[in-house]
Amino acid sequence: MVALSAAVVTPGKTLLARQFVEMTRLRVDGLLSAFHSLVDVGRDHAFIETEAARYVCQPMESLHLLLVTDKSSNIFEDLGTLQLLATIVQDCCQAR
Repeated sequence: MVALSAAVVTPGKTLLARQFVEMTRLRVDGLLSAFHSLVDVGRDHAFIETEAARYVCQPMESLHLLLVTDKSSNIFEDLGTLQLLATIVQDCCQAR
């Protein structure tokens, strides 16, 4: 699995993003803005695929936890990684 980036987003805005491979800020912004234009408001998506990347997402109240991977990655591993990230985010946010 090649995880390109993980992000916490609201509709139309990125709150936090972490890249796991070398990428320019322009590419990161492009990938995340593409997600905002692809997601349907009020609808839950497990994943969205484009020619450039796969977006695996999980809603968390008013936020979305987003994992951006390349298309050659294993979707089952991507979903497992997203679950792990969701657990970490929830644990960190509840502790404060």
